[in-house]
Amino acid sequence: LSQTSSHFGPRVLRNFTSDRGVQFTLGTFIATFIYCLLVLRTVRSVEESAFVPHLSVNIGVALALISLAVLIFFIHKVSQSIQAENIIAEVGLDFQHTLSVLFPERIGESGDIEHDATAEPDWEEARAVDADKKGYLQRMDDKQLMHLATRHDLQLKLEARPGDFIRSHSPLLRVNPPATITDEIGQALRGCFSLGIQRTPHQDLLYSLQQLVEIGAHALSPGINEPFTALTCIDWLGASLRSVVCRTLPDPARHDESGTLRVVARILDFDEIARAAFDQIRIYGASNPDILVKLLETIAGLGHHLQR
Repeated sequence: LSQTSSHFGPRVLRNFTSDRGVQFTLGTFIATFIYCLLVLRTVRSVEESAFVPHLSVNIGVALALISLAVLIFFIHKVSQSIQAENIIAEVGLDFQHTLSVLFPERIGESGDIEHDATAEPDWEEARAVDADKKGYLQRMDDKQLMHLATRHDLQLKLEARPGDFIRSHSPLLRVNPPATITDEIGQALRGCFSLGIQRTPHQDLLYSLQQLVEIGAHALSPGINEPFTALTCIDWLGASLRSVVCRTLPDPARHDESGTLRVVARILDFDEIARAAFDQIRIYGASNPDILVKLLETIAGLGHHLQR
């Protein structure tokens, strides 16, 4: 973990701690250890007679052999997972998974917002629902937001999106009409937002991109100086952006089943995603011609797929 953190950045540690193989290995070791302790306390000697639970001891030996096999599996898995190519590929695949559930695609139905009452003066009069704590917005309960908006005949304009840092008493959303919202409704709306001390990739599309950029930035640092790792990151950044341009980004205006506007979300556009992918790694690799040429080739390759 120390080696991986120093070479690829602390964010990738989350991929190791959440890995099923690592969790299975630790669970097997702990279960075997606890079982053997429980069996050990049943082994006793009373005067000249001794009691030994032979079946339980044999099971303990079998568990020890299983633990040894799991240890061999764990060593092999770790030796594979700490390779730069595998780490980068795993982060890139996480981006593909997040893209498939791109926020706010699951909130209601999309529609045209040009004919809806979403003019700026209306939202200026709307009532703001503020956060009661601080932290990173990890996810939103999109179904509950739509349910509350439909049930109480509200229009909601989201002021934050997953990945944003929320300060105490900063607005999470604005509600129209302002006269209909009560403290109970405001608390229910506030409960649709999950805050935490760190970002997560569940609804945050930029999280995985920034992981790739961080790995590339570490590779280009003078202390590590591994430009080929950075080139691999650029390949996956290009593949990630190609997946973005090949699909339609979600509409910010979300409607209920009757076609009534209920939620206006904050969305990512391609410009913001492209800047997050290329800006920092371009700065870190400014003195390396191979990095700059690779960036230009990646951008040129994306140009063939841009249709809008």
